[in-house]
Amino acid sequence: MSLINKMLKDLEARDREAASPQAILEGLRPAPVRQTRPRVAAALGLLIVLAAAGFWLRGHPASVPRAVQAPVPVLTPQTLPPVSAPVTVVAQAAAAAPAAPVHLRHAQPKAARLGAHALRPPVRVAAVSALPVRTVRAANPAAVPIRRTLAALTPAERARMLYHDAVRALENGHRHAAEALLRRALGVDRALIPPRLLLAGLAIQGLHYRQAHVLLTQGLSLHPHALAEAMLLAQVDLHLHQADAAVAVLQPFAASPSATESFVALYAGAAMRSGQMDLAARIYRGGVLRYRRSGILWAGLGVSEVARSHPAAAKRAFTAALRCPLSPVLLRYVEGQLEALH
Repeated sequence: MSLINKMLKDLEARDREAASPQAILEGLRPAPVRQTRPRVAAALGLLIVLAAAGFWLRGHPASVPRAVQAPVPVLTPQTLPPVSAPVTVVAQAAAAAPAAPVHLRHAQPKAARLGAHALRPPVRVAAVSALPVRTVRAANPAAVPIRRTLAALTPAERARMLYHDAVRALENGHRHAAEALLRRALGVDRALIPPRLLLAGLAIQGLHYRQAHVLLTQGLSLHPHALAEAMLLAQVDLHLHQADAAVAVLQPFAASPSATESFVALYAGAAMRSGQMDLAARIYRGGVLRYRRSGILWAGLGVSEVARSHPAAAKRAFTAALRCPLSPVLLRYVEGQLEALH
């Protein structure tokens, strides 16, 4: 599973997507109305009516009639009308916010002699209607039905979902289910690289090189600059003993800035297996200039120089390889080559 784990590590980082948050609207609720005592409410309602009337009268001065003082009649005990009890009119108060209580003082008439002073007749005040008030009702978003529609996924998005399902199935040990999901992903979007690479890697692990070759050849025709597909196809060609084809696949990527140490080693090794020792030496020499601490590249340069009958250059390359990290197997090989060159 080392090949598959390596591919997953390289490809998963490029295939992740981030989710968009949606704003949530909350409905506005009107504040509850507090109940007040009847007398306070009546007083507040009367004040509101009088204030509205005064405001309206200030704005329409032409329509206000002027008050003319009538002559005061002389009243005698015989012509004095009976005094009725005062009537209190309570206006309906509009619902409003609670305010401080207002104390109203009732004017009391002064005591006067009936014969000496005359009483003025009571002044009638016409009832003034309050100005019309526009009530603005805030729309309650909670009362509006919300329609949720599922956006249709693009073929690339559906293929990525199938690919992620295949990765999870493979991690859980379900290889056949993962292969089926990867084929479905390629059926939805054949241009998607990760499912093709993973399916080809599984085919290589199962020694199905022809199947992997077909998959990778199709992928490279769709993505001519895909370095990962080119490297995997070159490995398949080497397994099929087609070293010349592997060199031809890797050659367009030789000057690529994304060519890694592994690419240089694969390219130079394919050139050596195809018998192109001069090309292999040039590739290794350019590789050690870029990766000076690569023991594999120094050892490969020494092997290519031995094949080209340049023992002095091979000895320098093997000596430099000993100063770099080497695996135990490669370390024994380099030490054996140095002993043979002495």
